[in-house]
Amino acid sequence: MFGSAGGERMRKLGFWNRLAFVAFVLTIIAFPLWVVVQTNSDAGKFAHFSYSVCTQTAEEYPTKNIVAADNDCMNKYEAQYAEGAAGWGTYFLGIGIAIILFAILYGFIWIVVATSKWVWRGKAVSES
Repeated sequence: MFGSAGGERMRKLGFWNRLAFVAFVLTIIAFPLWVVVQTNSDAGKFAHFSYSVCTQTAEEYPTKNIVAADNDCMNKYEAQYAEGAAGWGTYFLGIGIAIILFAILYGFIWIVVATSKWVWRGKAVSES
């Protein structure tokens, strides 16, 4: 595996870099899906609650046909659920947040490791 024109051999990824890459890929898939599912679940719970209140009110005040009132409630709160439900925009926002968080975390870890190696090199030189 030669990566540069000078014939230098590319180094293999270490265990921690491979682990970070796998975690990154899994997070890119799992985190946005979790955000979308939670958002849709909350929107569904609210729409269901609103629908049940609407149908109870329609049953308490029977000014019109119960079936027609139920259909009115259903149409109204299905639209409300559709407005509150998450779509592709939320999914891509979750991907963006995951990428930014991983970049910050990877940079922080890299700084800590580089500083530690620098300190250890200095100790090894001063002790000998």
